[in-house]
Amino acid sequence: MDSATILSRVAQAVAKPERYNVLLVDDEDLARQNIQIMLKDDSEIDSISECTNGFEAVEFLRSTPIDIVFLDIQMPQLSGFDVLQMLEPEQIPIVVFVTAYDRYALKAFAASALDYILKPVEEERFFKALERAKALRRRQKIDDLTSRLLQFLHENPLYTQQISSDDVQTQYWEHITLNSRGRAVVVKITDIEWIEAETYYAEIHTKKKTYLLRERMHVLESKLDPTIFLRIHRSIIVNILAIKELQHSKHSDGMVILKDGTELKFSRTYKPRLQAALNLHR
Repeated sequence: MDSATILSRVAQAVAKPERYNVLLVDDEDLARQNIQIMLKDDSEIDSISECTNGFEAVEFLRSTPIDIVFLDIQMPQLSGFDVLQMLEPEQIPIVVFVTAYDRYALKAFAASALDYILKPVEEERFFKALERAKALRRRQKIDDLTSRLLQFLHENPLYTQQISSDDVQTQYWEHITLNSRGRAVVVKITDIEWIEAETYYAEIHTKKKTYLLRERMHVLESKLDPTIFLRIHRSIIVNILAIKELQHSKHSDGMVILKDGTELKFSRTYKPRLQAALNLHR
């Protein structure tokens, strides 16, 4: 996919109404029917699929792209937690757990669920969870498309030079103004070691201090020089020069170890770019 196509899709993702594919996973017919009824009049729902147990859910999610899953926790043989553990990270959609038992709440959020709904499901609570799931999925899609554009430009320097000749050259930040206890502080971009998304903010980590900036990760990524800064996870950007080593894992995401000892998880989808960038700086 070339940069023009990706740019077009980014613009469409921002401008056009979204459509969502939803999966309901529950061994109780009545529970699935209840959610079906609440979803039926939502014009943004493109499809609603159902699985009656955890094994069906694992097979379905491995083969079918889904945006949002409403996942029962307590099911025979394979629980909702088991389902997520059997999937690759890229196969897991936005997860909203649905269960009759509130004792699972802490474990649900530890499993990176967006939300947690108790049975019997109340409409107001359900629609709040649904809107949160939609909003997060929209941000994911835009971030993913933007990352693919930046990756394309990084891997095709001649193409980048061609674009720059038409007076649309990207001006990367050299300094950034951040707020610290009510004062404006100017920070050199090269002093930033890593950045992590935190809800609507980004945590800017330098050697001496951490700042909060109200900005989206894909905007920050587009303003940072890709020869110095690299996206290694959906929520993390790192200064390549601050990296000490990588710790790999065959079956899961790996870890980036910074020179100050900080450990940051990187996603396998970013691993080739990360290794290539480190090789360039050796």
